[in-house]
Amino acid sequence: MLVEVVLVLVLLVFLYRTFSKPKGLPPGVWGLPLVGTLLGHSTSLPAYFHKLQNKFGDVFTVRLGSRVVVVVSDYQLIKAAFNNPALQGRPDFFTFKIFSFFDNLGLVFSSGQVWQNGRRFALQHLKEFGMGKSKLEGTIEREVSVLLDHFSNTEGKPNELGRNLNVAILNVIWSLVAAPDRRYDINDEEMIYFANLMKVNFGEIQGPIVLLDHMPWLIPLIPQVIKDKWMDVDKVIRDTNTVFVFLKKVIEDHRKTLDPSHPWDYIDAYMIEAEAQKDNPDSTFRLDYKDLLTSVRNLFVAGSETTSATLRWVFLFMALYPDVQKKVQDEIDSVVPRDSLPTLEHKTILPYLQATICEVQRRASVVPLGMFHMATEDTTLAGYYIPKVSPSGGLKRPALTNNAEPIHVSVGLTSRAQLQAKRHGVRVTMDAVLPTDVLEQYATGAVAAAYTANIRMRREKRTKWE
Repeated sequence: MLVEVVLVLVLLVFLYRTFSKPKGLPPGVWGLPLVGTLLGHSTSLPAYFHKLQNKFGDVFTVRLGSRVVVVVSDYQLIKAAFNNPALQGRPDFFTFKIFSFFDNLGLVFSSGQVWQNGRRFALQHLKEFGMGKSKLEGTIEREVSVLLDHFSNTEGKPNELGRNLNVAILNVIWSLVAAPDRRYDINDEEMIYFANLMKVNFGEIQGPIVLLDHMPWLIPLIPQVIKDKWMDVDKVIRDTNTVFVFLKKVIEDHRKTLDPSHPWDYIDAYMIEAEAQKDNPDSTFRLDYKDLLTSVRNLFVAGSETTSATLRWVFLFMALYPDVQKKVQDEIDSVVPRDSLPTLEHKTILPYLQATICEVQRRASVVPLGMFHMATEDTTLAGYYIPKVSPSGGLKRPALTNNAEPIHVSVGLTSRAQLQAKRHGVRVTMDAVLPTDVLEQYATGAVAAAYTANIRMRREKRTKWE
């Protein structure tokens, strides 16, 4: 009898410690044991977080399944979190594992030394190959010119922007990552298929499969047939592997032509580094190239669909607000000769254009929740306790937007080099806008590809305004 009583007490203590809310956490919603907070089909996670932000403020807690999530919706606090080494981990989400061979690999879903070394290496070598430098302008201007020709040929006809736009953006990333002397035609079916696969993957992981991220204890319990038929686990894995097969062929072609004394791109540089460190037991560069495959996929996904979506929003808002479009066009015409494209040299003297881009990104945050981080040790943020292995997310859009309001662009300049957009009396610097995704914090392909957002497409014929 005593043994049974002791076992019951131990169980009760275990359940209490497992399901009770730790002291010191930010205010928020704790939810039910095991399942946490359950959202209806009609409620998106960003919309729900927006509602909680209005109730609890810029830092709050919500339990998604068995995950304790701390959401941060303030630029300075997000910046502080990024600078906190204890918050640089990645949660072991099921979908994250699918995209990294169920291992700690790549630039986005990895953590620890793998992430630090990969990030540092990518930054160094992508810059060497042109990222953020004027020599990349030629590649971008070429893709813009091709797109302009395509738009001219389809003028007056329905045109699906995403297909051709994605290929043009991929060509820019391709020049840095995989082949500086090769480009794909914007109508190339293979590349369109490749770009679409990454877009589909992006959408698939936001479906029922997310339950396995939030409630990992379900993974061994749910029958495989349910995972495949309802959660599309088999399709996500199949589509991901198709992308890997495509990229593996690219890497194999690089291996055959590799010249260690003359690396042409990121893939070459990685292969040279992996060979140089093959006898180093602490090296995170792998000769089986799984880390390289994952990293290259990260670069393409981070830079392609996010940038394409941002540009599509630009086109939509320019169509919806012709007065803003006219001001943008007039400013460009006043600065840039009609027979040329804008360049980085024009950036500081196109304040209205920059403010417009800033406003579009505010109104149409492509990935409003950013990338989840994980606490690798107990820490604090804004005076609140953040326990180890607690995912944290950055909620960007709700702090600055109301979906019902029109876009509003106003500009104030303190110097030619500093742009400030004014929203409701609040001065918002360009640094305070987190465009597309916090993936850009890791200087991946998103930085290179988002560069296209600063070179507006020019019509060869002057637009007629009614």
